Amino acid sequence: MVATVVPPPTVFLGELLVPEVVDMSAVAEPARRQLDAIVKEIKEAAGYEKVEPVMLMGDPADELVHYAEENGCDLIVVGRRGRGGLERLILGSVSSKIVSISHRVDVLVVESASAREREGK
Repeated sequence: MVATVVPPPTVFLGELLVPEVVDMSAVAEPARRQLDAIVKEIKEAAGYEKVEPVMLMGDPADELVHYAEENGCDLIVVGRRGRGGLERLILGSVSSKIVSISHRVDVLVVESASAREREGK
């Protein structure tokens, strides 16, 4: 299965993150289209017919770990964008949080191509 998580919308106000009332379909629909495109690409490129899309809503790390644990998954594979410094402090790190809270499912963190390019690899 291939999963994506649509995080709750937030507005950054000084040091507070305040939830904003937003029509979630406006956020979820592009995520659904992208997820479906990725699943289609995997099926065509690798010949896997049993790849299923899963779309979750909420905190990305919490939702992915909860879903994996509740559905008996063996492994969570998550990408790392390679953000650092202040940007990482503000945004947090989904991959780091997944590693720290997943106690029943192994986690593999892979570096994205964009992160390798930024680091000159």
